[in-house]
Amino acid sequence: MKLHELPDELHDLVHYSLKGGSEDFPEMRQFLGVTVRGDANLIWNKYKKLAKHEDKTAWREWVAQRKDSTAARREADEKRELLETRRRQIEERLLEAGWEAADLKFKPWSDGIQQWHELVEMPKQPRPLTDRVWKNLYAKLKPLLETNREERIEREYIKRKIRRRDWLEGVLYKLKRTEPPPLLKVKPRQSNSETLSSVFRSVTKRDVFPFVHDALKLPLIQQMNEDDIGIEEFREGIKEHQSKVEDFITDWQDKTRVYLVNLIQEEDREYSEILQPPKNMDLDAFARLSDDQKLLLRADSLFYVDTACFRTLMVDQPYDYGTALQTAYPSLPEYQPYDLGTEPVYEPEAPDLTVIHRYATAQEVARDLLEDLGKPNASFVEVNQLHYSCQRCHDKSARDWTSMLEHYINHKQIQAKVDKHASLLAEEGIVYRNVHDRSFSNDRPMIKPARRSSALGARVPVKMCKLCERKPIDLNVTLSIPRLEKHLLEVHNVNDPKPEVHYSLTLASMFGPSPGSDYEIEEPDEDNEEVEADNAPEEVPVEYYWPESSELEDEGEEEWAESDLQ
Repeated sequence: MKLHELPDELHDLVHYSLKGGSEDFPEMRQFLGVTVRGDANLIWNKYKKLAKHEDKTAWREWVAQRKDSTAARREADEKRELLETRRRQIEERLLEAGWEAADLKFKPWSDGIQQWHELVEMPKQPRPLTDRVWKNLYAKLKPLLETNREERIEREYIKRKIRRRDWLEGVLYKLKRTEPPPLLKVKPRQSNSETLSSVFRSVTKRDVFPFVHDALKLPLIQQMNEDDIGIEEFREGIKEHQSKVEDFITDWQDKTRVYLVNLIQEEDREYSEILQPPKNMDLDAFARLSDDQKLLLRADSLFYVDTACFRTLMVDQPYDYGTALQTAYPSLPEYQPYDLGTEPVYEPEAPDLTVIHRYATAQEVARDLLEDLGKPNASFVEVNQLHYSCQRCHDKSARDWTSMLEHYINHKQIQAKVDKHASLLAEEGIVYRNVHDRSFSNDRPMIKPARRSSALGARVPVKMCKLCERKPIDLNVTLSIPRLEKHLLEVHNVNDPKPEVHYSLTLASMFGPSPGSDYEIEEPDEDNEEVEADNAPEEVPVEYYWPESSELEDEGEEEWAESDLQ
């Protein structure tokens, strides 16, 4: 409602705004002022109610309070309006001086955000923007804007660079998936679909294939990155030089495959059969595999990666050739503009393949286990579809292929330490027998295929083996009484175990069961589901890329476009 619709005595008691007028002409405020009708009616009713009282004290106090409140709010509005007007004037002058609108947008992590806020957004004592005030202010703003522009240009450059890299990685991914087909492919198993681990269990094995780290070193890629071209131009450049990219891929595959095969052939081993194909595999497809490819596909062709992050592990992790390459290659940094100014953005280079080594111990263990399974020449992808339980010790956990290898490697290392320090155990009369040694038992298998279960098991009374605690064995073996008695007999040759000599009560844990009890994993069910080859062709993957038009959009609003890269 218009201010003039209210009695004059209420004009200083209600909050109003001026539309098209100014406080410089107070006589015009009743004609230009606008207030909220509901608020005005409430104040008018309260005013009339208090004015009826004989004692005018409450009325005068309320009127004074309303005037102060309205004046304070009006003053705040005027200051806010002054700040907004001043900010618009500053931006207009900066644009006239040649600055771009993007230069005036400071990110929350920018170095100059605090000073910009104090000088432009919320100065403590804002003054009208006279020429003299502007001259002094611009001298302070100029270095902030220069720094902010440099940061913005750097962010945009990094964004373009990473988008080119990501698009190139997508091209390599599609080529890897379509040309040529997988070397081996097996059908997903029903038992694997019951567990989350099946999501991470590959059913295909492909030939070695270059990573984007390697492709970035191509001269044509380096030149396009130096020219800082957009995604569309970069895309066209790749398509124009597709033959060079294909030659690079072939050359990289040949060199890398030869390097890995030479590692495996260091032991100069003869194979009666290089590789046994999975059940029902297309024989023509199998015949197309080279001997080098077959050798790398074997379940006992294993490697370890010697990098800093893995040197603290007690047991080196065994890898097939594909996982070894993935592990050796460093991860690529994502676009994180808020990291600018703290650490330099880098592109990790392709590693020296000499960090990959033949894992002789793992190969020896794998061959024993494969012989035990009756699959001495099986492929890694086939045996890795199943879980296995150890049939030699107390630990009945269902493990995947590489985890079971680690289990046996660990006990092989313990045996080596026991042999090295045999006199220490002999002095205490402690016997340690490696039940995981293939020659330990002729009537018990080493492992068996097992169905993985998420069941925790029942809580049972348990005791802890005091003999396994001793160095150099250094193991925590906590079992139910029947299992512990079997362990003491088979491993330590103790047929009459005594408390506090051969076993003791377990200690309490902060979150686990109380002392003297624990959860015992039951023997898992045997998995008899066979692994079969999958001869069906693969679906062509969909490729995505960022279009040129969205390259310089705000970092939080990424737009994707679908592209046929053929």
